[in-house]
Amino acid sequence: MIRVWHYWIARPKAFIMASHCMLMVALLSPSLWGSQAHSLSVVLQNNLGLILLLVALPMCFYFNGSATLILNPNFRLFLIRTASSVVIGLLLILPLFLTFPNLFPGYGLAGVAVIFSTLLLFGLRSLLHWLIERRKFGEGLLILGSGDLAKKFYDELVNGKNHLVKDPPHTISIFPINSLEGPDSGEVINYDELREITRRDRISRIVVAEANAQNSEGLAVALLDCKLRGLEVEQAIESYEQLNGKIWLEALRPEWLVYSDGFNPPKYYLPLKRFFETFCSLLLVVLAAPLFALIAILIKLDSKGPVLFRQVRVGLHGRDFVLLKFRTMRQDAEQETGPVWACEQDKRVTRVGKFLRQYRLDELPQAFNVLRGEMSLVGPRPERPYFVELLRQRVPYYRLRHYVKPGITGWAQVLYPYGASVEDAYEKLQYDLYYAKHMSLGFDLRILLNTVRIVLFGRGR
Repeated sequence: MIRVWHYWIARPKAFIMASHCMLMVALLSPSLWGSQAHSLSVVLQNNLGLILLLVALPMCFYFNGSATLILNPNFRLFLIRTASSVVIGLLLILPLFLTFPNLFPGYGLAGVAVIFSTLLLFGLRSLLHWLIERRKFGEGLLILGSGDLAKKFYDELVNGKNHLVKDPPHTISIFPINSLEGPDSGEVINYDELREITRRDRISRIVVAEANAQNSEGLAVALLDCKLRGLEVEQAIESYEQLNGKIWLEALRPEWLVYSDGFNPPKYYLPLKRFFETFCSLLLVVLAAPLFALIAILIKLDSKGPVLFRQVRVGLHGRDFVLLKFRTMRQDAEQETGPVWACEQDKRVTRVGKFLRQYRLDELPQAFNVLRGEMSLVGPRPERPYFVELLRQRVPYYRLRHYVKPGITGWAQVLYPYGASVEDAYEKLQYDLYYAKHMSLGFDLRILLNTVRIVLFGRGR
């Protein structure tokens, strides 16, 4: 028996970006229309301050999560994030206007830019909710499978933190034409009627969560028919990867790892990455030297013990190295307990340490690990040998993360909340494998920008 789950997907990021670009053009248009003799470059130069303000606000909306919450039913959270984004955006651009007064567009234009940028986001939220309710915006998804895998895929989407909107539960049981089995529940159809379902429910993508789909001739023919009519047909593990930004361990098979695209960055990637991270680490050490000194003084005043915390971690190809951090816990934190995971409200963390962790300032000394070649700026976070051995036994494919050089920040760190358990390690490994598959300079830059967001808005561990 094959069952089907319906799902409606809405991903509005491109829609939001296009709307902000249209707003920028609209606010600059009086200058364009009222000054026929001036070239576009002159108009843009005369309105550079306004343009910078119109760029800064959407960036803060993005970094603070307002744009990703636009489909979230929690309006209060959306309101708080949007308001804080406006305040932070103004605070960030204010020093530029004070340093270069000629850039300031004036209180009138600045006020109009802030008001319209904010109202646009609220207007888009209402519009998108209205369109989704009427099936005018989004993509219809059909999840197809006979076992628990299909149901788990559906549950992951429903409970996941994606820009997705599910339909009311609608389960269909599909039977082969010549099957002698009877249905136990749901609407009963045969493979030939799959075409009618996709047309009736405006389905554009079919996700196959069926381990032996290739062994069923009837199902294969039905799916090929859908594919030839323009529908996307893909395996559940591939669809899960696209929608969630992680590799689905539960559906992972060794042959998929071997034959799937990815896990093979361009030859120029590693040398360029090494050059870039060395340059950035040197720059960080030089520019942040006063901050290093200030943090060291605060740590010494707050608690007894050394300023730096040294700990053995497992790096590339399983080789151990000594990781450097600013000390955030008491000196005797594990004297009685032995190795234990740090938790979110860890009582061993000092007052200064709590602040350093919140803004991830405790990680700054790892710039020296990067310079020594033991770490990268971006990569899976290195774990302690004790926990590596534990996780190798309890988490499948855990050793694969050691084929990538560990990093100060990573894809798992910017997307997954603080974790301190085997289950959390299982979740983070899915993100680490996704990074290993899609490694590129562009992806690294995206992770670094998200890390800046976490640091600016104090959403570290």
